[in-house]
Amino acid sequence: MQYSAKYPLAIVDRLLTTYRSDIGAAYNVGCALQPTLMNSSLGPRARDLNLHLMVGSFHGHAHNR
Repeated sequence: MQYSAKYPLAIVDRLLTTYRSDIGAAYNVGCALQPTLMNSSLGPRARDLNLHLMVGSFHGHAHNR
């Protein structure tokens, strides 16, 4: 399955513009979005504004299986 980050990156851009700093955003494939986000043009802004991507606790369990 191929992962397309076009729409999640657009959502992150809107979150950073609207809510500014110290944001926590839960996303079901945040593990795949994190490196994509940090390597994109939004990466420096996400770091500066202290964005934290989160996933559900079961998601982490599934990775460990």
